[in-house]
Amino acid sequence: MLAWLNGHFETGIRSPLDAAILKRDPADVKGYEKRDEVPFDFERRRVSVVMDTPAPGEGRLLIVKGAPEGIIPLSARYEAGGQALAVDTAARQHIQKVYDDASAQGFRVLAVAYRSLEERAAYSAADERELTLAGFLAFADPPVPDAGKMLEELRRDGVQVKIITGDSDLVARHVCTQVGFDCGQVVLGEELNQISDAAIGHVVENTSVFARISPAQKTRILLALKARGHVVGFMGDGINDAPSLRAADVG
Repeated sequence: MLAWLNGHFETGIRSPLDAAILKRDPADVKGYEKRDEVPFDFERRRVSVVMDTPAPGEGRLLIVKGAPEGIIPLSARYEAGGQALAVDTAARQHIQKVYDDASAQGFRVLAVAYRSLEERAAYSAADERELTLAGFLAFADPPVPDAGKMLEELRRDGVQVKIITGDSDLVARHVCTQVGFDCGQVVLGEELNQISDAAIGHVVENTSVFARISPAQKTRILLALKARGHVVGFMGDGINDAPSLRAADVG
């Protein structure tokens, strides 16, 4: 229900995950009134909606939905058995394991959290703290049946394929296994930040899969490949891919 409310009231461009959420029949959501929104951006990777609730005395509610790696650290409590319990070390490890296990099975995972707020005119990303983690949403997004065949045809024709994704390395590895793609060592976005412009050419040349990558890092990878003399084609389906589509030789 919290995810449905968040997706229903957000005003940004809805992702396929939002579309899937809104196809579900929610519980009774009558009486909720939107008061503010902290829009999605590709650094926070989450969206928050503030609303008044219909229940007397519950007041104003902030609902946050987005990438678990950004929401879990902001959660001070978690829901279990109808109670909000404090997140201690053991609970944090368990929460992370639930997320990792779902990712390792290839699921796209979103976290949903909330907190009560006092009434005021406006809210910001600074209010995304001391959250209560309600749980996770897991989405199946299987590869198309002939993906492995297409990859083999590209290899035969001399085209190197590289995967650059904002998803976790666990999801990326699972998808690679499904389509018979040898991912080798996966380079993460946080590692890419530590690599100098002088050294990045060697890294991108010898890496096939990049995970947890930001839009700016996608473009940096493409430009490094072009600088080494490669003709680069890029396929992307999100608004965050626009800079990379432009930077590639073929988008």
